[in-house]
Amino acid sequence: MVLFEIMEKQYKKPLSQIIEATSLYFLKEILAPAIINQKPLKKMLDLKNYLGNSLLRYLFVTTGAKKQKKQITKFFQQFYETAKYKKQKKITKYLTT
Repeated sequence: MVLFEIMEKQYKKPLSQIIEATSLYFLKEILAPAIINQKPLKKMLDLKNYLGNSLLRYLFVTTGAKKQKKQITKFFQQFYETAKYKKQKKITKYLTT
């Protein structure tokens, strides 16, 4: 996966030294819906509101001053879309902060 190659390049370490195997698995599972829910792929696969791994449907992120709960894959999808389309930033900007 491109993200993992970027991480290894940024941190100058093998992925196994950056993130443990279980966390890596869940990171992949969290990021998959963010990519699959992009319009071209979503349309090609004829999907609506794809949430990915069923275990992730019950994981939430608390955000903002009001501590709003947001389903984890939706949170990362919104983060991805904001970074890519509104701010036009590359993922490497977020990996180094």
